[in-house]
Amino acid sequence: MIFAKTLFVNTNTTPKKTGTITSTEYIPPKTTTTSEKPQETSKKSKKTTEPDEDPYDGDKDDNGDAVGDIQCISAVYLHPQPTSSSENLLTIPSGATCKYYRNENGLNYVEYNGTKGYAWQTFFSTPPQ
Repeated sequence: MIFAKTLFVNTNTTPKKTGTITSTEYIPPKTTTTSEKPQETSKKSKKTTEPDEDPYDGDKDDNGDAVGDIQCISAVYLHPQPTSSSENLLTIPSGATCKYYRNENGLNYVEYNGTKGYAWQTFFSTPPQ
């Protein structure tokens, strides 16, 4: 009980300095208005050229999308639908080479050992252009 009294009961009556109040006058916050027009961005068109040849090895999927090889840099699950909440078909090991078909919302549609599915693109090297 004596220990608790020394912790919670303060017999020291000297005032402690916690800060200095210089004024009690209300000072409203500064507000500014601008009459400037928002800065307009210019739209520039990008000139692209069509390649004469297909840069891939000539393989095409059922939809006609170009196929290229892509390297798995870390083990990743292969899913049947373009969502990670779908079941896991298999695990693609690190260093495996897969056929790359397309990207759908951050998931690569790939083929590994004859099984096609979706896997997170962050687990692969840069896809072919």
